[in-house]
Amino acid sequence: MWLVLGQDNDVEARWVAAGLRARADRPVALVSAAMLVHDCQWEHRVGTAGASSRLVLGDGTVLDPTTVDGVVNRLCWLGAEGFAGASVRDREYATGEFNALGLSWLESLGGRVVNRPAGSGLAGSWRRMAEWRGLARTVGLPVAPYDSDEPEVTTSETDRVVLVLDGEVIEGGGPTRPGLELTPASRDVLAALQRASGLDLLGAHLVTGERLVLRSASFLPSMSLFGEAGLDALHKALMNRRGVGR
Repeated sequence: MWLVLGQDNDVEARWVAAGLRARADRPVALVSAAMLVHDCQWEHRVGTAGASSRLVLGDGTVLDPTTVDGVVNRLCWLGAEGFAGASVRDREYATGEFNALGLSWLESLGGRVVNRPAGSGLAGSWRRMAEWRGLARTVGLPVAPYDSDEPEVTTSETDRVVLVLDGEVIEGGGPTRPGLELTPASRDVLAALQRASGLDLLGAHLVTGERLVLRSASFLPSMSLFGEAGLDALHKALMNRRGVGR
């Protein structure tokens, strides 16, 4: 089966799960953060050979390396806020433990996961816009100027929006005038940014103009902007991950 993981209010995760169900030859389960925290039995083992997990959801669905062969990971955190009877201190402690457990579980699934966890995030490294801009410069991608004393502007209605998944660039929203299509060199530098980020999947907002300029990037792209092309790319990525472990 395939999993789509997201926060409780992640409408994009629901959209992705529905789109993959229409394409997949296997079940596609949408699993929210609240389900993992409040409606799940965890068995997690850590040994010299690494970590292994077996999760049983409230409806009896078993999630382990024998049943899961593809994951679209949009999780940001696993929080214990719902344990209203616990003290604030205990909830904070439990939140830290849940996030550590989630990191280890996702890492144990290895290459099956689109956007594997990192130390600073369940779905890969979380970066401020200044960090994204710095990373872009290392791969030769120009960035939009900004004033560090002003609130960050991460998007504009005139931006071109692209998705980069496993080195493939998919164009989505925003204006595209004749003669301003992305060149092979532009696609290569965007793919280089994706690889440098450690992510399999990222979204990028580009300043509309005659040259490629990055305004912002995100590890949680709005997949619905890319329609059928985005879903097709995700389906392809998950198919390529079949049978992949650590």
